[in-house]
Amino acid sequence: MLKPGKMKEIADEMQKYRIDVIGLQEIRWQGQGRINKKEYTLLYSGPENRTGRYGTGFIISSNIRKSLLLFEPINERICKIRIKGKFRNMTFITAHAPTEDKTELEKEDFYECLDNVLNLCQKYDMVTILGDFNAKNGREDKMKGVVGGYSIHEKRSENGDILVQFAARNNFIIKSTCFPHKRIHLGTCKVPGTNIVNQIDHVLTKKRHSSSVIDVRACRGPNCDSDHYLVRAIIKQKLAKTKVTSKSTRKHWNVGKLNIQENLEKYQRGMERKLFEYQADKNINEKWNDLETIIKEIAEEEISERKKERNSDWCDAECMDAVRNKNKAREIMIARDTRGHRREYKRLRMVANKVWRKKKTEAMQKQLQEIEELNDQTSEGSQLVEGSLGKHLSGDCIAYSVSLTVVQSESGPSDTWE
Repeated sequence: MLKPGKMKEIADEMQKYRIDVIGLQEIRWQGQGRINKKEYTLLYSGPENRTGRYGTGFIISSNIRKSLLLFEPINERICKIRIKGKFRNMTFITAHAPTEDKTELEKEDFYECLDNVLNLCQKYDMVTILGDFNAKNGREDKMKGVVGGYSIHEKRSENGDILVQFAARNNFIIKSTCFPHKRIHLGTCKVPGTNIVNQIDHVLTKKRHSSSVIDVRACRGPNCDSDHYLVRAIIKQKLAKTKVTSKSTRKHWNVGKLNIQENLEKYQRGMERKLFEYQADKNINEKWNDLETIIKEIAEEEISERKKERNSDWCDAECMDAVRNKNKAREIMIARDTRGHRREYKRLRMVANKVWRKKKTEAMQKQLQEIEELNDQTSEGSQLVEGSLGKHLSGDCIAYSVSLTVVQSESGPSDTWE
């Protein structure tokens, strides 16, 4: 997700396939935080330093956002969220386990941390772990109560043994190997440059709530240029209806229009006309309310409200066309994996990345240019504003006095208002 536009691309796939919660691994972002968009929210937990490695997180839809109780970033490999349910609350943990070639100490530290996270979960929550465990589970009969009998691998790997032991001691079931599907819907990760597909991404849930997970399978359609396929779990659970309290929202006026002299003169004439018609024989509260109404009316007539459009200045039709072309090439490659199809998909993926990078760079340069222009305008007619705020107490009343002094640039008179 370090590539420009990748977050939006994943969110678009999420909305296309009507997914409510996505667990992410290896997003490679630094730090921890939350990004709210209109249709979704991204929650992420990465390393403290800018390493360009690891990082986990969630993307949740706007419907789920209303029921979000908790987001807890643990480290660059683990984070969790808690969602309010109608009958029981749900805790989702996303995890990224060390690969097979990592040391035993790293693996022990990871699973010890995961055990500690589970111990702090609420007792009656439905706990589900979504993760890239880098673990191959076999079809051995002795562990069918934990693993299930529908793995694409005959035998477990070393990481598979560790995962099964973890699931057994915490009373979990690995639900990703419990449902009969075609082989192409069981494999979750394709080894780059080969046709080898492994099943190393898994969904785990508590045994007492395992019946709520009604299906788990890999989906090859959604694409975000990863060598992993999306693993989709369908959970039968009802969310609690959250009470939405009405709150007054402050309007954001498009004051940038006032930089144009014609618009500024129209606004000034409108204010003069309204103030000329105003009757002044009222008390102070009525005068204040009337003045507020006048200002808002003129603002609506002349400058209007500023529209909130996120990334609309650079995420345009050209970006979306590049993504669509790339995804079509990927569908053709998946249907028939030839060298030519693979080469064409790789070419279109590079084109899409180039377009997103170009658009974002142009948008940033435009913003920097606007900042420099505003800075130059300020420097030409630079004004220094000096002020003081006084507070006076008299009986039950508190009075505030404000004094402002505007000093014109170098030569020019000074004005003072109180």
